[in-house]
Amino acid sequence: MFDDLHFNEAGLVPVIAQDVATKTVLMLAWANLAALENTMATGLATYYSRSRGEQWVKGATSGHTQQVREVRIDCDRDAVLYLVAQRGVACHTGGYSCFAASEQGLYSPLPHDPEPARPSQSLLGASETAISRDISSVVPENDRVVD
Repeated sequence: MFDDLHFNEAGLVPVIAQDVATKTVLMLAWANLAALENTMATGLATYYSRSRGEQWVKGATSGHTQQVREVRIDCDRDAVLYLVAQRGVACHTGGYSCFAASEQGLYSPLPHDPEPARPSQSLLGASETAISRDISSVVPENDRVVD
């Protein structure tokens, strides 16, 4: 599974942990190959601490564990996503998510659009018209099937 994963020059890859039930992004950490293999073997989110220079299992000391339900690799094969069942909090500051707080001026919620565009419906209508026109140009009228 990790054969052609693109690790950085330090032998690490970024790992995003996301709550499998709520889809909340919980944290970003790093993993080396051994940490990824340990995650797959145990089902517990395992990372690599750059500051301590060692592998660590999330919640080993705090009890705030991440049971990994699924592992995904992005299309460029340079990032990993753990879909986890979070027990307790994910952030070392005590927050459920490391991404719960926003810095003033750096985050601005998108304006609410009460009626979002439905491109699939409008494109489908345009496509049906174009397809009908194209079929009309190649199929003689007496050979067309009409409902």
